[in-house]
Amino acid sequence: MRMLGAVLILLSSLLFALQILREKKERIRALIELGHSLKLMRGELTLHASPLPDLLNTVARLSAGVSERLFREMAEALDRLGEESFAGLWQEKVLLCCRCLPSEAREELIRLGSILGRFSLEDQLQGLERCSQVFSCKTVELDRSLCSFRRMTCGLCFSGGAFLVIILL
Repeated sequence: MRMLGAVLILLSSLLFALQILREKKERIRALIELGHSLKLMRGELTLHASPLPDLLNTVARLSAGVSERLFREMAEALDRLGEESFAGLWQEKVLLCCRCLPSEAREELIRLGSILGRFSLEDQLQGLERCSQVFSCKTVELDRSLCSFRRMTCGLCFSGGAFLVIILL
């Protein structure tokens, strides 16, 4: 019976490590999706100079995951535009939909909301480019650290589980 308990403790510590790794991979995937959507948004603005509601709907339709949710909810929230500012709505949706993003990327995305629809087309394109660059850098940074993070997380969780088994036996 003790041996079964020891195995269960080790298994649960390993599953905990896998959950942490899954969250990190989800963060990388969200950065990639949003980076793609920002480039798409930049392209739409450059080629068509679409109005904001059309732009948000187009980007939402062509996006996936976190990015699709952010742009879809933002397009739906435009009904409240008279009551709240675009920047306020954008910040609310970014904080709601993009919790898995690193704080630096989230802050840059919020900063983008204060530029969209308020400044010249060139300023909006520069803001989108800057935000896209931040997302690319964060993606590369997280992707590079993933291998060592994987070893460290699995090692720490497994050794913590083993330590707990030793104490309990």
